[in-house]
Amino acid sequence: MSITIELSGGDILNKPRVLWIKGKWNEITKGDRYDMTKNESAKVLTHTLTFKSPKMTDCGLYTVRIGVVKISRENLKVPILKLS
Repeated sequence: MSITIELSGGDILNKPRVLWIKGKWNEITKGDRYDMTKNESAKVLTHTLTFKSPKMTDCGLYTVRIGVVKISRENLKVPILKLS
């Protein structure tokens, strides 16, 4: 199972940092359970979170935080999926 977001526009020199969050504050990192990829084209930046072997414990609220690395307090929180 995968979740993909597409970002367009923005500053080419200050690309946004994307954080995947499970629950209120558990940042997801690439590893045994999750894979994260990003692809860039001329106008669109695509980020994908892939669940390698989804389990019932993966149910919950997932949030993606998007912000410029320099301005971490200006992150945009967007709830994107609730698995149940």
